[in-house]
Amino acid sequence: MKKIGIIGGLGPESTVDYYRSVIEAFREGDNMLSSPEIVLYSANITELLDMVRKLFHRLKPWA
Repeated sequence: MKKIGIIGGLGPESTVDYYRSVIEAFREGDNMLSSPEIVLYSANITELLDMVRKLFHRLKPWA
């Protein structure tokens, strides 16, 4: 079985919604298991925004 990865939402509430949706879709399919193999990473939103900001400034789309 293949594993899927999920990057968590902006907070636990939205991450739970993503997780629930994936499991519901999986169960609607023709599967022998009760749930898929999932790797969940809850990213630090401040770090992600900093990375995006740095990339944006490096690309200089305004130049």
